[in-house]
Amino acid sequence: MGAGDLIQSQQIDSANIVQGGVGSDSRLVLILKSDLAAYTVSGIDAITALTLAANKSAFIFEGVRQSLKPKFERVASDAGTSQFKHTTDFYIFAYDQVSKNNAARIAQGRYVAIYENAKLDGNTIEVCGVEVGLECTAMTRAPQEMGGGIHITLSSPDKEFENKPPRTFDAGTGVYATNRTAIDALSFLPTIGVGGLSVTTYATITPTLLTITGTNFFGAGVNNAVLKMEWINNLTGASTVIPFGAVGGTYAVPSATSITFTNTASQVPVGSYKIKITTTKGAVFSAQNIILT
Repeated sequence: MGAGDLIQSQQIDSANIVQGGVGSDSRLVLILKSDLAAYTVSGIDAITALTLAANKSAFIFEGVRQSLKPKFERVASDAGTSQFKHTTDFYIFAYDQVSKNNAARIAQGRYVAIYENAKLDGNTIEVCGVEVGLECTAMTRAPQEMGGGIHITLSSPDKEFENKPPRTFDAGTGVYATNRTAIDALSFLPTIGVGGLSVTTYATITPTLLTITGTNFFGAGVNNAVLKMEWINNLTGASTVIPFGAVGGTYAVPSATSITFTNTASQVPVGSYKIKITTTKGAVFSAQNIILT
């Protein structure tokens, strides 16, 4: 097949119209290019699997509405061949010191970027920068109308472009949920099992040990990656944060699959709650409710 030979004619499927935009959550997944050990490609050039180096992880940056703006454009190389410049424009909606440190690291690396289109089908997830990687080409304080934070642009390096447009990620089933699960696995998001709370009725006056079982809690003691535990009131949505080793309540992370907690004081009102666990990779709510009495 010649370089410019087409694959097929294009017809509009009135029952399956293409839909633009990246969706309401504007979620961006970043992988340090050097942490990507391998990727596999199908016969039609879709990426079917991404493999990370040992002990490496992808990281998720959540956006709002259209705060994430991926694009690509054709660029003529010095030799006259076609290449493609990939660009991902996004925001970090925070300006705490850890977020600033994160931004400073982004400015130093090359990344593979993964985003989702609005239409949740087998073609939804796309991968940018898988061959060369994306570098930070702009970083500024975000305007106030965007809520502040940090505005970042990642682009293909000058004169080092990708050979193809962004690739579709399809783990082989053509099903969005399966593809999303495969990407989430790269990020080591925490989970709480369906029956992950050892007790569902909890007396604050005579507290007992609560064990939370799940995955990706990462380690023990001061080295754990759990940032905080919260009671989320099912009626009001109010959050009560119980930091690690807090006075009046304490939790421990004895393993990557369990958290133990004892509420040693009446810190929250009686009522129905979810447990929320936040790690350095993301957050998860318990499927079960827990009743405080």
